[in-house]
Amino acid sequence: MNDFLDVFPEEVPGLPSSREPEFSIDFVSRVGLVSIAPYRMAPTELVELKKQIEELIWEEHEDHLRTVLGVLRERKLYAKLSKCEFWMEEVHFLGHVISARGISVDPAKVQAVFQWERPKTVTEVRSFVGLAGYYRRFIENFSRIVVSLTLLTRKDQPFVWTDWCETSFQELKQRLTSAPVLVIPDTGKPFEGFCDASHQGLRCVLIQEKKVVAYASRGIT
Repeated sequence: MNDFLDVFPEEVPGLPSSREPEFSIDFVSRVGLVSIAPYRMAPTELVELKKQIEELIWEEHEDHLRTVLGVLRERKLYAKLSKCEFWMEEVHFLGHVISARGISVDPAKVQAVFQWERPKTVTEVRSFVGLAGYYRRFIENFSRIVVSLTLLTRKDQPFVWTDWCETSFQELKQRLTSAPVLVIPDTGKPFEGFCDASHQGLRCVLIQEKKVVAYASRGIT
């Protein structure tokens, strides 16, 4: 840290200038979904591979840390040292858990969702939909699932909790409590985007190296 003390000033000297995005995703039309059987490995080989990966991770971590801090210095971006943690295997950040495996929903939020009682007012519906919407990139077809609850929040819509609402509520809870781990995107590698559209909505999934980066969807009403 002594080599990068200028990255952790007591007072921030100012904001960096606005910059254009430095990457883009090129889509390929009419590409089929990836469907390949998973590669199997002998248990002894898998144990040895995990051991080697663990050694490489720790050996390279300092180099990666220097690279990140070097970029912050180059771009005149700053961090508060008391808010930083180093040599962590996983980090809790804004309701997410970030680790070498990828990005997952914070277990504390999962527990809150699991214990959430059925909404009885529009305000309670908005609160639940707001929490669920924050994690919508973890949920495939989110907009389709949430549509019945969204309709309840309209001013011209009487509050009537139907079987459709209950089904949507329970499905969202189930999806959130079993949300997948999303891969951390690498802007230096290619992405694949798969899209679909219907009269009810739009949906897509962003993939990198056959792993999900994020889901996205939007209803058409």
